[in-house]
Amino acid sequence: MKDYSNYKKHVQIDMKDYSGKFHFNEQLKQEGTDIKINGKSTQLINGEEKVIRAIVRNSGVENKEANEERSIMIGKEYAYKYGDYVEYLEDIYLTNVSVDKDNPFFNTAKMKRTNHLFKWIYKGVVYSAYGIGTNQTKYTLGTSNLVVGITESDSRYSIDFPNNVNCKTIKVGQRFIFNDGAWKVTQIEYVSSQDAIRSILLGQDSINYEIDDTEHEIAGAYENKHTYTYDIPTSFEVANGSEYTINYSVKDESGKDFDYSLVNVTTTNNTLVQVTNTNGVISIKGLSVGAGSIKLSVPIGSSSQDFDISFEVKDIVVDKIEYKYDFKQGTTIKQYVTNLVTITKLNKGIKDDTLKINYSFDNNTQILINAKKIIITDINNSSFNIKNALVSTKTIIYLTVNDIGTGTKILDNFPLTLITGI
Repeated sequence: MKDYSNYKKHVQIDMKDYSGKFHFNEQLKQEGTDIKINGKSTQLINGEEKVIRAIVRNSGVENKEANEERSIMIGKEYAYKYGDYVEYLEDIYLTNVSVDKDNPFFNTAKMKRTNHLFKWIYKGVVYSAYGIGTNQTKYTLGTSNLVVGITESDSRYSIDFPNNVNCKTIKVGQRFIFNDGAWKVTQIEYVSSQDAIRSILLGQDSINYEIDDTEHEIAGAYENKHTYTYDIPTSFEVANGSEYTINYSVKDESGKDFDYSLVNVTTTNNTLVQVTNTNGVISIKGLSVGAGSIKLSVPIGSSSQDFDISFEVKDIVVDKIEYKYDFKQGTTIKQYVTNLVTITKLNKGIKDDTLKINYSFDNNTQILINAKKIIITDINNSSFNIKNALVSTKTIIYLTVNDIGTGTKILDNFPLTLITGI
């Protein structure tokens, strides 16, 4: 009888789940469009980059910019939350309500189109973010005559931003330039329980043409403007696997250091070097052989001073040290004969003329030297003479030679034979 014990059993399919996913995917094929979430068109899902696709529909009052809302249906596999930006048909939307996750097959939310790219300066750095700006003025021109000679002013504006790291730099008192006017933040509040939206209220301010950059809509761009001097290298080399340090400086006309925490340092290729910037010191670690550049950006008002520092990561060259020794008369020294001993140091095959040696002999030999039966004479830093002056019987002496610079033992109790002459 045939054995069916290993036969794969039928797996029951949840038809409700299968049908729901099937119909949503079919709908996605027909109505879906590619979008970006927080500037990214793909997300990493199950180890693969997947294009973000969703169904977007009108949801607000058409042709009214301040009320232009859309609904979005997006698969549950995507990371999408309250406060995220969505780029759809070249417009930037802000997800301004909580994402509804009740549907088992997809998530839904509403989003409103942003209407301006707002810019501001915090600690010398220019930030920007898309926001939903709304006029909160009670009267058409922001003013109303209550009685003769008394005027109430109420020029107000609100902006909704995502509550991200950049937008958290907006503080009460921050000034903005937009709509051909200047505005100052008077209040900051959160409009969601998750603090996903940062809402700011602004009152009208006056443009200061000495410090405000009206062309680029940056308030305070020229405030406290200084003349800076820069001491920044243009190139360097680093060994692969080793570390290299660059010291640079940026000082104003009084000699005061720039706030180095604001300096941005990037590299053209993170696979070649690893770069960190700390208080005017750039630390570089060579990761692989190649050439590239480091960009150092110093924010000055509404612009920045950029410097390119070229680099090359090279293979580590390991010194190959070897020693050679020569006994001009050989290792047997006859009576009355002088033998020249020469030590040569080679680094990768090239003679190193910086070699300095010292030498010593065993105790018995030293007794003969003291009795002047053996005479030692220095020639230079790497050679000396051994003369067999009065030794007439066969005698073994032992020589030790060291490299003074490295401490390397070149000869260790090397035997030489002294014999009688002819």
